[in-house]
Amino acid sequence: MSISTSSRETITTGFTQVVDILCDIADTYRMLGRQEDAVTLLKTGLSLPGDETALSAQAKLLTNYGKQLTASMFRTSRTADEALSVLTHAREIAESLQDELLLASVLYELGEIYFVRGHKTTGEDSDYDTSLAYFQQALAIREALHDEKNMPQSLLSVGRMYQNIGQNEAAQLYIERALQSAEQQQDRAIQGEATNHIAILKAGQDDLEDAIQLVKVSIAIREQAGLAAEVPYSYLSLGELYQANGMSKEALTTYQQCYTLAEQVQATQVTTIVLLGIGYVYLEDGKAEQAVEQFQRAKTLSESIGLKTGIQEAQEALEEVGIG
Repeated sequence: MSISTSSRETITTGFTQVVDILCDIADTYRMLGRQEDAVTLLKTGLSLPGDETALSAQAKLLTNYGKQLTASMFRTSRTADEALSVLTHAREIAESLQDELLLASVLYELGEIYFVRGHKTTGEDSDYDTSLAYFQQALAIREALHDEKNMPQSLLSVGRMYQNIGQNEAAQLYIERALQSAEQQQDRAIQGEATNHIAILKAGQDDLEDAIQLVKVSIAIREQAGLAAEVPYSYLSLGELYQANGMSKEALTTYQQCYTLAEQVQATQVTTIVLLGIGYVYLEDGKAEQAVEQFQRAKTLSESIGLKTGIQEAQEALEEVGIG
C-alpha cells in the first residue's frame, strides 16, 4: 500500500520530535548523574519503528545513544564495543545523507570513545592520537559551517587532548578559545569544564594560587547550572591542588566532599581517584594503616569497572607502603 506525502510528513515530523525529546531527557538524566537511566531510555527509543524518510532523526538517536554508552564507561565495566558499533552506523547514515552537521556530531562522539577508553587503559594501550584526529575533523567541519553553537565543545575537546599528551601550550590556546566561545553561547557546561582545565594548566605553571581560585570558579559555575554529574570533577581538582600546595587538612576535607558528591551521581572513576588522594594524605600524615585501606578500596573499585589506570595506580601505591 502506498503512503501519501502527508502521511510521510506526519511520520517524519512526529518521529523527529520524539527523538529530540528523548535526547533532551537523556542529557538531563546524565547531568543529574542518572547515567544508566539515560542509556536505558535511548535503548528503548531505538526499538521504536522509524521510517526511511526519518533517517536523520534515526542517526541523531544513534549518536546520542553512543554518547550515553561512552559516558557510562566511566561508571561501569562497559567496553567501547557497542558504542563504536552504534556510532559507525550513525556515521554511515550521516555520510549517505551528506549531512555535514550530523557527521560532525558523530565524529565528535567517536573521539570521545577513544578519549574515555584512553583514560581506562594504561599508557601503552591508549589511542589518544585517534581521539585527537576525530576531534579535529569535527572541529574543521563546524568551523567551515560556522556552527557557533557547537564550537565550544569542539574547541575544548581538542584542547583536552593536547593537554593529555603534554602539549600544554597548544592546549591552553584551544581551551581559552573554548571558554570565550562558551561565554558567547552561554554554554555553562563548557564554561565550567574549560575553567577547570585552565586551572590545571595554571598549576602546571606553578601558579597554584590562581589555579585554586579558578577551580572554585568552576565549582560555582557547575553548581549554579545544576550540573551535578560534573561538580565532583572540580572538587577533585581542588583537592589535588590543596594537596600539591601542602594543605593536607583542606585537601582531606575537599576529597571527602568530592567522595560524597561522586557517590551521589555514581561517578565511579572520580571515586577511585579520590580514594587514592585520601590515601596519600593519610600517608603524608604518617597514618599508614588508614592509607592502605584507601588504596585497597581504590583498587577494588577500579577492578569492578575495568579501570586499568586505577588498578595500576592503586597497586603502585600499595607497593609504596610495602604491600605488593
